[in-house]
Amino acid sequence: MNGKNIHKDKKLVDLDMLFKSFNNAASEKEESAIDNWLHENEDNKETYVNARDIHEAFLMDAPIELLDGREAKSAEKRRKFRRIVLHGIGYAAVLAIFCVVGYNLINNRVENSLATTMNTIIVPAGKSMDYVLADGTLIKLNSGARLQYPMVFAKDRREVRLEGEAYFDVAHNDRHPFVVRTFASDITVLGTEFNVNADKDAGMFSAALIEGSISLSNHQNPGEQIVMHPNEKVSLERGHLILKEYEATKDILWTEGILDISGLDFSELMRKLEMAFGVRIVVERDMPSGQVFANAKLRISDGVDKAFEVIGNGADFTYHKDYNTGTIFIR
Repeated sequence: MNGKNIHKDKKLVDLDMLFKSFNNAASEKEESAIDNWLHENEDNKETYVNARDIHEAFLMDAPIELLDGREAKSAEKRRKFRRIVLHGIGYAAVLAIFCVVGYNLINNRVENSLATTMNTIIVPAGKSMDYVLADGTLIKLNSGARLQYPMVFAKDRREVRLEGEAYFDVAHNDRHPFVVRTFASDITVLGTEFNVNADKDAGMFSAALIEGSISLSNHQNPGEQIVMHPNEKVSLERGHLILKEYEATKDILWTEGILDISGLDFSELMRKLEMAFGVRIVVERDMPSGQVFANAKLRISDGVDKAFEVIGNGADFTYHKDYNTGTIFIR
């Protein structure tokens, strides 16, 4: 038997073709070949169902996109259900696929296929969410964040891609490093807690370490690498990663619904308010220079109107809100 193909006739229906079909990525010709193959005998139908069940079981841990108003409270339930589904498929179903395919499906073809299939979580502006990866790593995603991760991790490493801000509590695994890729830096860890803010649009990058140890590389200067320890923060400044001592827990106050605006300049403050409250801010005057507040915090649940009431009393600008569009004008 040819181990690569599910069927030996000229149509060559293989596992890659089936997974493409399950992901709605197969061509008309491939779909037609699968349809013809399914009508040949009952064994083919059983093989198709078993392969689809395994594919869907892995998908139980892979939400594609967070829609407005949808939370991740059921993340742990999905992980448990995923395990139940995998057990429920049974060894007989897996063996049926072995018999037809002729090689180790789970450890090779399925893992290789799913490891290259990336899922994306997009958090709407003004929202945040928690998500638990299959390895037990907890990720808290801030407003506007975008996280990409594989359906299953590769054998040698656990790798995700991040745009925006997120807090990571990484499950420890000496043999499988966890890597967070951003536009500015790759962060490699074994097991630790840290916060990352990778705002490509604003050209801003920072990482604050709460616990453990992480190493960072610099995409702009490949030879530059920094190893961080708790209560340190790295920021991207003029193309270089700058390390400073820092009270790292300040950077994760957003996970408790608190917006720390201490020490921000005016443009940073406006950007943070836009992301936190999901509003558009139009500045109709010259940007004030220097810090707006030396030490200040806002509670996100109080809303954007309360936020501007507070900062408007302590800064040299006025604001007006267009309630029809939700846009805030700074004058």
